[in-house]
Amino acid sequence: MFEFMKAYPYLCTNTISIAFLLVVGWLVLTRAQWKTMVLCGLANAPCFVFLVLLENEYWSPVRLGGLALGIEDILCSFAVAAMGWFVIGLFFADRILLLVRRKVLLLRYAILATLSGITFLLLSCLMNLSGMTALILTCLVMAAAMFLSRKSLWPVVLVSLVGFPILYLGIVKVYFLIWPAFVQEWNSTTLWGQTVLGIPLGEITWSVLFSIYWPLFVMFVTDGQCEGHVRA
Repeated sequence: MFEFMKAYPYLCTNTISIAFLLVVGWLVLTRAQWKTMVLCGLANAPCFVFLVLLENEYWSPVRLGGLALGIEDILCSFAVAAMGWFVIGLFFADRILLLVRRKVLLLRYAILATLSGITFLLLSCLMNLSGMTALILTCLVMAAAMFLSRKSLWPVVLVSLVGFPILYLGIVKVYFLIWPAFVQEWNSTTLWGQTVLGIPLGEITWSVLFSIYWPLFVMFVTDGQCEGHVRA
């Protein structure tokens, strides 16, 4: 078992992250926020297909089967989105209202997900930007557009902007301490693969932009509202 864990850090770290979120989330979140956290993970899971455009240029994680995509990427996509909402749910609790109208929710999800996917593909495939650059810019462009049309959501954005990078990068740092060789799976010859305080610059930059993009995405899809203050 130890040798397996040592050989597949990408699989093990994301499995641990999901287990942590599910268990700790169950203990500290309201039931409604725990369910929302899980749904957020499921909503982002299909985006794993885009991670193939990060392969080699940004990183080359070891996967079961040795393919360019695997179960690890699905787990990763689930984990980061669930973690993003964990921060929101923890601070706002029942002060956030999400309107779950199934037909409207599915339509808005399809529209925003499609726009995000098209933006990413345009930047990466047509403009020949690197996959990580395209991903970061996609989060920036989409987040800016959503925020400009819903400026009242600034409290949610602010909490996420502070909380998510701290949580995500803290967890990544712990994983690198447990799996020291894991960081070598990033391409250090590129800008985004270079490390700052032991963490790839791409992970740092992405975590900041994703912390703005994801809560806005969820609030738009659900027509969410918040009272603008956090739990004491």
